[in-house]
Amino acid sequence: MRNKTIIKKTAIICGWLLIWQAAALLARIPLFFPGPFEVAKELILKLKNSSFITAVFSSYIRILAGLFIATLLSYPAAFLSYRFKLIEELLSVPAAFLKSVPVAAVVVLLLIWSGASHLVYYITFMVVFPNVYGNLLSGLKKTDSNMLEMADVFNIPFFKRLRCIYRPAYLPYLKSAMSFSIGMSFKSGVAAEIIGLPDHSIGTGIYMDKIYLNTAGVFAWVIVILLLGFVSEKLILFAIDAFPMPKAHNNKTGHEHADAPGHIRAIKINKSYDGKKVLNDVDTDIPAGSCVCLMGASGIGKTTLLKTISGLIKPDSGSVSLQKTGMCFQEDRLWEDADAAVNLWLAGCEGDLPAELKQLLPEETLNTPVKNLSGGEKRRIAVARALLSPSAQILLDEPFTGLDKDTRQKLISWILEKQNGRPMLVVSHDEEDAVLLKAKIISL
Repeated sequence: MRNKTIIKKTAIICGWLLIWQAAALLARIPLFFPGPFEVAKELILKLKNSSFITAVFSSYIRILAGLFIATLLSYPAAFLSYRFKLIEELLSVPAAFLKSVPVAAVVVLLLIWSGASHLVYYITFMVVFPNVYGNLLSGLKKTDSNMLEMADVFNIPFFKRLRCIYRPAYLPYLKSAMSFSIGMSFKSGVAAEIIGLPDHSIGTGIYMDKIYLNTAGVFAWVIVILLLGFVSEKLILFAIDAFPMPKAHNNKTGHEHADAPGHIRAIKINKSYDGKKVLNDVDTDIPAGSCVCLMGASGIGKTTLLKTISGLIKPDSGSVSLQKTGMCFQEDRLWEDADAAVNLWLAGCEGDLPAELKQLLPEETLNTPVKNLSGGEKRRIAVARALLSPSAQILLDEPFTGLDKDTRQKLISWILEKQNGRPMLVVSHDEEDAVLLKAKIISL
């Protein structure tokens, strides 16, 4: 398949070269419209000239420097705008201005203010920054809110969130922005050089060939610009994609919880949504080492109570004893591109993670991205994350969804083994789960 694609692309390029050569023959004026052979000869002559190499290298470094400076500054700008609406509103004006203002007009103004030496940096920045900043901000806004809630519950540090939650969300937007910005960087950067005529630059070389009516030379420069842009795009996008997946670092000294077992206590919790009462004076008291199975009809507020106890939701009234929580959500909330151990590592889980996971999953699935696993396998990973995280209390929201009877019994035995004296609140619709968990049943 790959060979067919290469052959097809090669044939297309050869076809366009033939069309170019035919057009040059019809024009019959090489000075006005040279063919590919004349341009190739001119390019070979230029490659033998050290000043040509210097000009290409100098322009390339300046354009890439402007590109990377703009990209690096786009990150804090996008994150601050994502976090603070006021900053987004403030930056919307200069971003819109940089997108809309004619490059030539800015070049003239910059020549008046600062001369030609730093012109390319400014112009490249002007072209790249609003595009990369806007795409990054759009990607950040698409970050899965469920994953961010999971990160809040497990107290995941910022740089872990950046790498494992935010990056997967903004990555497609970043790649799209870079693909466009790299080409625009070379186009606008060389255009600025043609106007500003800095020493040792592609733009100056093009201008001089124009003065001497060396059209083949101008075409040769254009080919160089296209090649530089093409190679740069491939290398940069490859580097973005090649960013390594984190490795799960295990604490093999044993499973030790950072917090002592707590005491789940909620007093007279009230919570309403849009005027509809969901929780009405709800009391919960679960001592260390105990397990309570919470049952009730769908939509009655079981998940809301768990989120209130974990601190994700603030009650309208009442009090909750907030403490570090290991939680299995109603949804799996896993990093789909990572394997099971990395998902546990992300949440700060302790112990020999592969050894723990082997008790719950087939060994051949341990190095498989989560997105390729079954729903039942994902559910077991979500439960393992809740139990193996350093916490003072355990909250499990319908943890046995999608599991057959044997798998469920095996998982429940593992849960009881790993409870380690912590109070546990489990939402379930099956009384048999409560029996196996040795849990007290409470109906909400």
